[in-house]
Amino acid sequence: MQEEKWVTGAEIAEITSIPAATISRYTRSHSLHLPVRREGRNVYYRVPKAVEIIKEIRELYNAGKNSDQVEQLLADRYETVIEVVQDSQNQNLEMTATQAFAAMAEQVKEMKEEMKELKAGQKKLEEHIKTRDQQLMQGLRNIQERQQQQLQLQQQRKGAFWNRIFRK
Repeated sequence: MQEEKWVTGAEIAEITSIPAATISRYTRSHSLHLPVRREGRNVYYRVPKAVEIIKEIRELYNAGKNSDQVEQLLADRYETVIEVVQDSQNQNLEMTATQAFAAMAEQVKEMKEEMKELKAGQKKLEEHIKTRDQQLMQGLRNIQERQQQQLQLQQQRKGAFWNRIFRK
């Protein structure tokens, strides 16, 4: 078994004797089935698997198949490989589409649980704010009542003072 390594499109063209422009076209049309890695504008192919698939693509086109037919045949023969790049750890992880969807489904499930917890926390917070607002409003009403009572008491005292001075 050959060792797996990553090579450029030009190297794949040398290995397969297929023009580099044709390799690029195959990559654009059928990249879901080719083990490729993109770094900026550069595309790297994993050999020997990429060589095998590119040769098969070439044979299918030579046999008169169109792009859609080639794509369907590749989909039937090869699993779609997704390369996940984890920037924070600068590591690459390859998985099939089924594995990727399962991982995504698990993440969605976890996110739903987090949302449920957040909504419960938000509800508690809203209830606490409502209770606090009610207490605050009651406190303000009490203060207003006391101020009103003090004002009335002052007016009564003032009136009593003037009544004593200017009694009729």
